[in-house]
Amino acid sequence: MMPINLSVGVFLDSVLFPLTFNEILDSSEKNGYELNPAIPFPRPSGRFRGSGQIGRKGKISINIDAGEKSLIIYGVTLEEIKDEFHTLLKTILDDYALDLDEIGKFYQFTATYEYKTKKNPYQVLNESCEYQKIDELSEIFGGPLKTYAIRLASADSLPKNEDWLDIKITPDIQRNDGYIFEIVYRNKNKDRYQSFISNIETNLMKVVSLIEG
Repeated sequence: MMPINLSVGVFLDSVLFPLTFNEILDSSEKNGYELNPAIPFPRPSGRFRGSGQIGRKGKISINIDAGEKSLIIYGVTLEEIKDEFHTLLKTILDDYALDLDEIGKFYQFTATYEYKTKKNPYQVLNESCEYQKIDELSEIFGGPLKTYAIRLASADSLPKNEDWLDIKITPDIQRNDGYIFEIVYRNKNKDRYQSFISNIETNLMKVVSLIEG
């Protein structure tokens, strides 16, 4: 299971983004991030406004959206982004006595993974999720149709809700030699959130075993 891009973050339940420009930039620099050169210098006074990437460290970046009141770490390795997220929040707590976990509205994890297989993914996905009305749909559109992808979502929630899971499985379009997994997961309970992301790669392998039989 190969990660392509990953993110972990927190969306805050506050009227304004709680950190000033200097505070969030100082905390980022303290943790070894090179600040985005587009950030104005000298630094503006007052609370952080705007959105975008504020710093990079290797293949890891920090993004902030003051409108959504979110702080998100992007990267390509699950353990690295989990560690960076924890370290940054701890630095902010130690330096400014501001507990972002305490004012968190929900946590969010997004991911794209690829898994290579010796089977035909297009055929596997079609056979593993046969739709009983496919013949009627084919007739409507004037030609035979097949299931191209599998998309699942939380049964008792909606995309706008704080507790949400959306997982999409498609064949690798270019070569048809693997599956692409796209995941969005949100939860306001930190323990459930951490458990989900800690087990995601193992669970995706279980999905492969299930659909390939």
